[in-house]
Amino acid sequence: ESGPVLRRESVLKLQWRDRVTQALVQPNAVFIVEPFMPEHGHGTEDTVLEPFVNEGQQVIGAWKVRNVRLSMRGLWEIRVKVTFPDQQSETQAWSVQVP
Repeated sequence: ESGPVLRRESVLKLQWRDRVTQALVQPNAVFIVEPFMPEHGHGTEDTVLEPFVNEGQQVIGAWKVRNVRLSMRGLWEIRVKVTFPDQQSETQAWSVQVP
């Protein structure tokens, strides 16, 4: 996997873990991953989530996030919005510096 890479595709690995056991689990939720540059107030094109596969087997609770294209140098946020069936949602973000 690569990243963060300027003006080329970076690939992220997203995992959902049980809070107590830390085991990977399959959530009943929908994810949206958005790269966002706070200093400029914009994001990028839509990302693509696909199942993470290891040695030919899909890994439960893990996804590859593709089409992450960080088009400018500087500080970016990777925002992950999780929406549950009852329409409650939560967003978590972390910072990434693109050299």
